[in-house]
Amino acid sequence: MRHALEHHGYFYAANAPSLPSAYIERTYDLLRRAHDLPLDVKRRYARPEGSYSGADAGVNEMTYQPGTKASVRSWDYGRLQIQSRSHRYPGNAEGLEDFEASLSELYDRQDELAEVLLVAFAEMLALPPEAFLQHFRDPAAAGLESPGGDLGTIRLLHYPGGQEARGGKGAAGDMRSCSDNGDEGSSKGKSGTNGFDFGIAPHTDFELFTLMHQDAPGLQFLAPDAKGIAEGGMGTLNWTDAPLRDDHVVIIGDILERFTNGVLKATPHRVLLTQWQRRSIIRFNAVAPNTLVQPLPQFVSPERPTAYSPVTMRTHMETTLSNLEKGIGAWDPVRNVSLTATYQYEAAS
Repeated sequence: MRHALEHHGYFYAANAPSLPSAYIERTYDLLRRAHDLPLDVKRRYARPEGSYSGADAGVNEMTYQPGTKASVRSWDYGRLQIQSRSHRYPGNAEGLEDFEASLSELYDRQDELAEVLLVAFAEMLALPPEAFLQHFRDPAAAGLESPGGDLGTIRLLHYPGGQEARGGKGAAGDMRSCSDNGDEGSSKGKSGTNGFDFGIAPHTDFELFTLMHQDAPGLQFLAPDAKGIAEGGMGTLNWTDAPLRDDHVVIIGDILERFTNGVLKATPHRVLLTQWQRRSIIRFNAVAPNTLVQPLPQFVSPERPTAYSPVTMRTHMETTLSNLEKGIGAWDPVRNVSLTATYQYEAAS
């Protein structure tokens, strides 16, 4: 598992008892019903007053790479508040009476897999089994009496395909396929006539690690070994297509990179514009909001001095979201570096 993360940036978690295939298919059915809601409903529940984002409702995906636009549409679910983002969801009036309850159940089921993985991460790094798990469960750090909770999020993602992704215009040649996995130096995808550059632009996730399930190709990873290939943004980076499997792919986020002082690197990933529609079930697994994130002593030495400033989980999330709103971005396409994983904070918060 450690070899996979250090050299490829991901691995697959197969046969999770809490997330069987039949259950995942029911979740995709919920995803489809939510994204099929009328446009006026989506606008009513659009960010920041609600939990929907998408260009169709006039609320674009966050700009991870400045100057690019993503086609992805999302319904988001979380249990703990981040900044002023609302947790309003469609319900009975919209014919989705099971939406919030179903996502709450999904969150619990994902937690079961997450707890197993957190122990595995610790063991593969020769740490005590509770090293990461304690921050996932800690009610005090979550600001709760009980139970504990991480600053996690579920995203139900829909990527339009073909004419819809192009806004009903443009030639088929505007779309990219997964076999086109090279990088153009600036990492800017080929736009359709509506200005979309990616399904979602290159970035790393802001939390500890991410569970991803996809129903069609389009997702790509940049392996840790590939980061130095394009010096100064010139040359070709080998973005790797994520194999399409009925399992959850696991990638590293900013927080695990910071805890390990860069021994594990957050996994850069992107989704291309495709001819086909694509759906994905995402769970960002974080730590409790008040957890102080800084390199653990086991990963600091004279040969490997501390490279990351201390910060709480909440401050990292809120600073990252604020920077994105200011247009700072999360990805440097010239140096091919995550700006969020390596962000230097002035003082612990």
